[in-house]
Amino acid sequence: VEHWTPPFRVTTIVPRLGGGLAGAGDNGFLTLDPQANLYDVFGHPEHGVTGNRFNDGGVDRTGCFWVGSMDDAETQLSGHIYRVEGDHSWVTVDSGFHVPNGPAFSPDGQAAYLADSPKGVIYRYTLEPDGSVLDREDFVRLSPDQGFPDGMATDANGCVWVAFWDGGCIRCFNPDGAQLRQIDLPVSRPTSCAFGGPDLDQLFITSARIGISASDLEREPDAGSLLVVQPGVH
Repeated sequence: VEHWTPPFRVTTIVPRLGGGLAGAGDNGFLTLDPQANLYDVFGHPEHGVTGNRFNDGGVDRTGCFWVGSMDDAETQLSGHIYRVEGDHSWVTVDSGFHVPNGPAFSPDGQAAYLADSPKGVIYRYTLEPDGSVLDREDFVRLSPDQGFPDGMATDANGCVWVAFWDGGCIRCFNPDGAQLRQIDLPVSRPTSCAFGGPDLDQLFITSARIGISASDLEREPDAGSLLVVQPGVH
């Protein structure tokens, strides 16, 4: 296992077709090569906005990088969703988020899924072929006792796999929003998931330890670990 300590907080990273990574962090949107200690910032749509930071991100089928911002104190609905183009320009996709997580994209590129975790809602955006947004609708709404929808991934069938913070599980929803499966985990705060492995049939799941009491950590020693399951889909 290799690790790097960046010069500022980086909240999301994705691979670039041309090599290295793209990301977002305290200093803005950036390209980075951690092994070479290169962190090149190319823009910041919220420069001067007090209290906000970037959060999760993902790449759509056209290669654009979607990134969400949020109030670091999690009190204001000041979050935005941005879509960063290959030429490093960006547009605002949506606003008014509390804590945005995701996105994930349908295999046909016609839909994007994004959670606003404290609201207990996952939105579905209908997309044009170029990735621009046509419409937004509720995909799934959940009660707090089910946990809070966090990071997510889609499978080859177009189903959406969602990590549930304080839900201790991954849930799978079909494209109509019906729950198909639930995978219970040995951690209460899974944070995101992604398909990987040589055959893309392994679901890698990140988790958190933050905010969990010492007594609870004794009951879930794997909190904060990277987990992997084989759900039977690619």
